[in-house]
Amino acid sequence: VIEWSSNNSSVATVDQSGIIYGNTEYFTTLQNITNQWLHYDDGSNKDGIGYTEGGEFDVAVIFPKESLQQYSGSHITKVRFFPKVDAPAEYYITIWEGANPPELIVIEIVENPNIDAWTEHTLSTPYPINVSKDLWVGYWIVDYPPDTYPAGVDFGPADTGFGDMISNDGGLTWGAMSLLDPPNLDYNWNLQAFVESGKGVQSTLSKSTPDTLV
Repeated sequence: VIEWSSNNSSVATVDQSGIIYGNTEYFTTLQNITNQWLHYDDGSNKDGIGYTEGGEFDVAVIFPKESLQQYSGSHITKVRFFPKVDAPAEYYITIWEGANPPELIVIEIVENPNIDAWTEHTLSTPYPINVSKDLWVGYWIVDYPPDTYPAGVDFGPADTGFGDMISNDGGLTWGAMSLLDPPNLDYNWNLQAFVESGKGVQSTLSKSTPDTLV
């Protein structure tokens, strides 16, 4: 993207060599918007979340289609998250599209996750961002023991309905974790997606709301 402006007060001049100079033009080139991590969390881990009975559940963050137009033609190439519980728990990266409830598009098992640390998973096939539908990036946790808390979260507050979505029925119904009562868990998932194109400058985004996502 290029911004430019013209100094209309300038006039054409001729120097001693006979070269003619027109109005002075000023422009600013803006950093490419691709090759960056999209996320709502603050980058730090506070704790883990789980159901006391154990078993399985899904988590996700939502990037509304209105905020995705600038990523047309780009792909998600990797996802990172913060798992808190070791085997027998398993973790599967998921990508969903559409309104609530969304459609599952991608599911891939994460081999050898880093427990209690950021784990980065490269997708086997880059996912082309569909800018006509809401984008959900998440993971599915399977077979975690009772009274353990496998899904890492930040210190909050939550971007309610965007950074804190959860499902305990295989993705059929979703809700915002921060609206559960009880408890009121006012956090965002430690969950980030890397957007990539053929060119651009890599940068890590700070926590963004849908209105300010850049």
